[in-house]
Amino acid sequence: MPRTYNRQNSRTGSRFRSSVFRLPSSGLRLLAFAVILLSLCHGAPAADDDEQPQPPSPESVLAQRVAGFDAVRARDAALSAMLIAADPGARWLTETEVEAWRKQAATSAQADVSVKVQDWPEGLRYIRTARLSGAARPALAQALAKSGASSGTILDLRGAGGTDLTAVVEASGVCVTGGAALFSIVESGGVRRLVTAATNASALTRPLAVLVDEHSSGGAELLAGVLRGRPGVMLIGRPTAGEMCRREPVAMGNGRWALAAAARWAPAGQGHTLVGGVTPDVVLEERASSAAKGVSLSPSPGDKRWSKRTAAEHELIKLVGRDGALQRAVDLLLAARAVGAYANR
Repeated sequence: MPRTYNRQNSRTGSRFRSSVFRLPSSGLRLLAFAVILLSLCHGAPAADDDEQPQPPSPESVLAQRVAGFDAVRARDAALSAMLIAADPGARWLTETEVEAWRKQAATSAQADVSVKVQDWPEGLRYIRTARLSGAARPALAQALAKSGASSGTILDLRGAGGTDLTAVVEASGVCVTGGAALFSIVESGGVRRLVTAATNASALTRPLAVLVDEHSSGGAELLAGVLRGRPGVMLIGRPTAGEMCRREPVAMGNGRWALAAAARWAPAGQGHTLVGGVTPDVVLEERASSAAKGVSLSPSPGDKRWSKRTAAEHELIKLVGRDGALQRAVDLLLAARAVGAYANR
């Protein structure tokens, strides 16, 4: 039966015949069926695209083409390569080693770390600490800031470590003016923070010789990097360990653990990166524990020059011994004092 479609005028309310077409009821059903069929056909190619074969994975290719391929060993090797690429100093730990590491870390945090402070002849002060920690922080900052070292101070960081960044800030406060950039902290996830000197920090008034070696790491290595290049500061010894970071055990699954860097530190200024050690201003070719050649504080009591030395020089020789780095530091500090005295005449 033909159908007529009318539409009502919204303004006048009258009905008017806008369009008239005639379509059998069966034709209407056929049209609806055709629309559904076309929509199904239009979606078919997308389904075919999803079912296209994917290229084989490298693991499957190796398994098929390489004799003796072990998928488990390959995955372990790939994981180790990714770990070393992210952190060259990382290493694998067993669960037993993780427990031992945690116990040692807790013991070290609670240990009473002493700071050795000695006032030497000729107006020199010698300071040594094994670790930059909360326990050593007050004594270290006080020893560096205390007046009395008229010729200069020797800060011995050889073999020292620690992860107390507050100790780094306080110790560097005697050499860096307030508000100056000290170092940046990069944590997991790429979060970066810049640490600046305290507002009450003041510039150095006496020369400072900092001794480092290949065993200087962590906070001690960071402090050396912060001080390097500052006016009046000299780094003496051997390049540091390149471990300016805080390491923590990370669970890697299947009972495996990795001791990796949870945070890294980099001294502010050009030339410093998140990896690599700190190169001293005066690099000793021999190990710091051996006697350096050509230094002034090396004669034995049988030497003819021995009797001509003052009592203070004799005492310095005994204190320094045959430590090449200490000898070089004493020589440079006394030379700086002599140059300063000559310039002020």
